[in-house]
Amino acid sequence: MLNLLGQLIENRSLDLEQDRGADCVMLDNEQLKGHPCYCFILEYQDRSKLDKNFQYRKSILYIDKELMLPVHLLNYTWPTAEQLTARNLDEETIIEQYSFSKIRLNQQLANKDFDKANASYHFRR
Repeated sequence: MLNLLGQLIENRSLDLEQDRGADCVMLDNEQLKGHPCYCFILEYQDRSKLDKNFQYRKSILYIDKELMLPVHLLNYTWPTAEQLTARNLDEETIIEQYSFSKIRLNQQLANKDFDKANASYHFRR
């Protein structure tokens, strides 16, 4: 989750600094698996304003209202020529999906929780 947060912050900062033409809509009363969430739909309209290696066309982010943490993210890439007229464009261009559930903060962890030899992890040797 930490890496995801870092990437989100970096991309939104670049959106603001470089005026990359992102349109963002916030939906205030969304639900995800029974949890109230904020939903942010971010979409770029003009690919020419973006670095040529930037692969995202659209992102949908759910932030849990209680935890104030991202719990679900969908990223979509730019369509190919044959996908431009597709009725299900998002379904055909989704490239990433991250979801977090059963998040527990401030958990007490023991040294064995970080030990590769911990039998409950079932690591192969």
